[in-house]
Amino acid sequence: MTVCIRLRLMNLADLLKIMITITVFLFCGCAPEASSKEQPTKSRTEITAEKSFLPPSFEGILNRASSGKYFFDEARFYYSIGAFDNAIVKIDRAIELDQNNANFYFLRGAIHFYSGQYQTAVTDLDNAISIDATMAPVYRLRGKAKERFGERRAAAKDFDKAKLLEVEQSKNCKKE
Repeated sequence: MTVCIRLRLMNLADLLKIMITITVFLFCGCAPEASSKEQPTKSRTEITAEKSFLPPSFEGILNRASSGKYFFDEARFYYSIGAFDNAIVKIDRAIELDQNNANFYFLRGAIHFYSGQYQTAVTDLDNAISIDATMAPVYRLRGKAKERFGERRAAAKDFDKAKLLEVEQSKNCKKE
């Protein structure tokens, strides 16, 4: 009864930490055996030196966390709820891991745009265009950013380019 009451009072994050700790503890071979014989304990370096001490599902999570896509997904989540400071931290990490992904720069440009940092947004959107010049939404957002700081002619060119790309892409969709 006391355990149930204490678990209800714990928040979800603490409960998740406990569950992960127990799972890793059991799978890494560090858990004490029920027998009375003492087994030598493994040091932390011995455990990490083993080829695989986590189940495949955990290995997938660890591999994904070392890719830019993982941080991109987290940044999109924070962006969607308006937590721009957290989103910037995550998307910066994604770009560190993969500097050739136009979507990463596009998202960072959007975050800067909606944070009111229009010049920084234009820089990131320029990077996205240099990687993939066929993304119409990038041109449209760059046009909006340029318009915000008074470059109306440059903004109009970006809007025209976005419209042209959208027409080309819709023609390609109809052919297929």
